[in-house]
Amino acid sequence: MSSEIFNKELAKALESALQNGKVETMPQAEFRNFDDFKRQFEITKGSIGFIKTPYKDVKVSIPYAWKHFRENTYNTNRDNIKGGFFKTFKDPLFIAEQAREGQSNPSVYFYKPFLDKDKKLMNLFGIGIVSVGNIKFKTYYFDEQSNRINQILNGKDIRIIYVK
Repeated sequence: MSSEIFNKELAKALESALQNGKVETMPQAEFRNFDDFKRQFEITKGSIGFIKTPYKDVKVSIPYAWKHFRENTYNTNRDNIKGGFFKTFKDPLFIAEQAREGQSNPSVYFYKPFLDKDKKLMNLFGIGIVSVGNIKFKTYYFDEQSNRINQILNGKDIRIIYVK
């Protein structure tokens, strides 16, 4: 399928999810500490956790992911987005691969729209995983200009690999 047709289908899927009330409020996190977080993974092997997704099983560095919730760019406690972590992997609206300069494998990003507690669209909650299992949050805020979604739909280095 050409990327143009595929991207039109993705845009329709996004629009439909919003119009048909398929976007849920960001859930409360089911974990409060590291041990609770680790127990949420289907399988763990040492410090690596595995999550079954519609794309493939994803490996996550559990300590790296946990640290990312507490120690980040602004040293902010990310309690407001922790509840979307596992839901985004297990039930994404779409998944994209993005080739990065200097990387041998593309990064994979899982996207799911959520509403905030006031029922305002937070836009797409995105989580990226690199090959060693480190996570990167991509977008979890309202993007009024739709810069991120436009980048996804029109980016030459981005390939959509799954749409719900």
